Amino acid sequence: MVSLVLVCGYLHAMGGRKLTRIALPAQFVYMVLFSYSFFFDGLSGLTITVGAILTLAVLMIATAKMDWSTVFVSRKNRRQVPPPIPSAPLS
Repeated sequence: MVSLVLVCGYLHAMGGRKLTRIALPAQFVYMVLFSYSFFFDGLSGLTITVGAILTLAVLMIATAKMDWSTVFVSRKNRRQVPPPIPSAPLS
């Protein structure tokens, strides 16, 4: 629980709600798979590796179309940038 709060709190501060909605379930699933992997005698390493790869694949698919330059712009900078001035039509 502490890991979920720390990681998702940090991601929320850096990337906002959209990134947190993706990272929270992915981290939770990975943690459950990691814990469950120790019930497979002799296969825990393989199970952890497969779980990590699947979690990475889900995150890559979920974030493939995100514009990271807008996600990681600080909220302070978002408010200060004025809208572009339209250019005057040429006559």
